[in-house]
Amino acid sequence: MPQTDDGHCVGQILAFEPQMLNSVSCILTDIRDIDFSGSPPMDRIVASVFTTPDLLKRGRWKIIGSADISLPERLFPYEHLRSASWVGAKLIGSANIESLLNAYFGLQRWDDWADRDYLTKLLIAGRGIPAAATFSREP
Repeated sequence: MPQTDDGHCVGQILAFEPQMLNSVSCILTDIRDIDFSGSPPMDRIVASVFTTPDLLKRGRWKIIGSADISLPERLFPYEHLRSASWVGAKLIGSANIESLLNAYFGLQRWDDWADRDYLTKLLIAGRGIPAAATFSREP
């Protein structure tokens, strides 16, 4: 996934979910090595989300390989809502995913949202605001 400093972050597709608004479930990592291969370790996972597939379909987000999924199924986004046809699940737009990754590395402000905790709420359980985050207001 490209970033504003011409770097890239590695993500992993968990599944294509046609019943969840034709979304993609994926994990986002803090790995910036585009030659990375294999399953991302748990301590490198930033978020587990549903997102729109538009940037995948347009080729902005490139699929560069295949790897086993090491994320426990209980941490897949909203997996507990699958049997309820995803009622209550949230879909995050691909542009917001890119904003999350850019803010994670201090390339844009962490709190530049109407809800200043928006990006924090997208992080996987146990992951805190990154040290590189910058703020427009006192955190």
